[in-house]
Amino acid sequence: MNDKYLLKILAPFIIHQNLKTKDLTDVTWKAEDSSSSSVLFYNLRDTIDEKNEFLKRLEKNKYGVLITVNDDILSENLDNLIVLEKSNWLKAQKIVLDHFYPMPKIKLVGITGTNGKTTTTDLARQISNLWGHRAFSIGTLGVIDAEGNATETNLTTPPYIWIRKFLYELGKNHEVGIMEISSHALVQKRVYELTFDEIAWTSFSQDHLDYHKTLPEYFAAKELIYEHVKPSHKMWVPHRETELLKKLSKRPVSETADITSMVTNSKLPIFFQNDFNKNNFELAYSINKSLWNSDKKVDLTKLIPPAGRYSAFESANQLFIIDFAHTPDALENICSAIRKDFSEKPLTVVFGCGGNRDRTKRPLMGKVVEKYAEKIIITNDNPRFETPEVIAADARKGVQGDCEIILDRKKAIKHAAEKSSKNAIILIAGKGHEEYIQIEDIKHPYSDYQVVQEIIESRK
Repeated sequence: MNDKYLLKILAPFIIHQNLKTKDLTDVTWKAEDSSSSSVLFYNLRDTIDEKNEFLKRLEKNKYGVLITVNDDILSENLDNLIVLEKSNWLKAQKIVLDHFYPMPKIKLVGITGTNGKTTTTDLARQISNLWGHRAFSIGTLGVIDAEGNATETNLTTPPYIWIRKFLYELGKNHEVGIMEISSHALVQKRVYELTFDEIAWTSFSQDHLDYHKTLPEYFAAKELIYEHVKPSHKMWVPHRETELLKKLSKRPVSETADITSMVTNSKLPIFFQNDFNKNNFELAYSINKSLWNSDKKVDLTKLIPPAGRYSAFESANQLFIIDFAHTPDALENICSAIRKDFSEKPLTVVFGCGGNRDRTKRPLMGKVVEKYAEKIIITNDNPRFETPEVIAADARKGVQGDCEIILDRKKAIKHAAEKSSKNAIILIAGKGHEEYIQIEDIKHPYSDYQVVQEIIESRK
């Protein structure tokens, strides 16, 4: 594409342009990924700090054409600039992306929900591949192709430009793309004009009230996924999620069947014995059954549980379980499942709460943990720009009895291993697969897996 064609296709939306002749080869939304032949869509907000930060980035990075909606940038006399009307921001992106990365002829699946999105998405991808249909997934674990190769995005649902690029590249040799769809992504229109062949809703409980403010707002954000499903298609919902089914009673919904009708295994592996992972598998199976018009049964031993989701490691009669649970409902699910599966063993829970997120859920998390655990340790978990001591104190308010606060997460886990009973279950919640702790805007290398492995190695 050259600048003349770009001006032609965007002409109805442009309020300013000063392009010079230039060949353009790609589209991006990040200045650091941009080159001298890139179309850089940058959603520059109307603040001095935002503009100054962006200008600093431009000192280090080039672009072919800069497209934004903030006409305040005109005062900087930048070359090769297009300013659009704000109302046409996404429409303009789609028009340009349709040229560079046309939509492939593949099936698309969208999965939303408070908890369970990642596991359901990953299991759905695996089942499609087991049935001979090449599938890739986009979500919290990154972009994973049919061979299991992963590309990190660090976002549950990437921005629209990234999604279109991934769909274009992977659509060349895959039959279906299965995506986690967050409430933020739906409100921010990151799946703009994408249409799904199947949609699913895993669960609903309190989360993200820092962004959505109220539970009804949060629920309404999730419901926006209905705008992206093909006509006459229904939402898959786990049959055990009775409250969610009631909330969706006026919407087109299909309930899943029970796991026993879907599997070859008479005895379920530990990962699939709890209700929340039964829900996740049943959704993944139902999606595939509908996609491919097939009801082949699945051998559960051929499915690999996603990283950081009920990941279990045994050492000296103690069982360590690493899980991403970071909401009251997720902690309720996993703690109750552990109690059910290992009723004779004492439970120690190590958990923290993220900073700059819904503060009201912190004491609720503490309250849930106290229902099930004999020993509680509150620790650090991505404090971001908040003070770790304040975050821990918020969580502590929900615990009426004894509780320790050890902010160094590595020390907290090792302390739990040393001080818990020899036959204890030690649940390490909140980070799962993550390999960092974020302090302010820096991600410091860290892994719960690595800490547990160090404990296991030290005992040999």
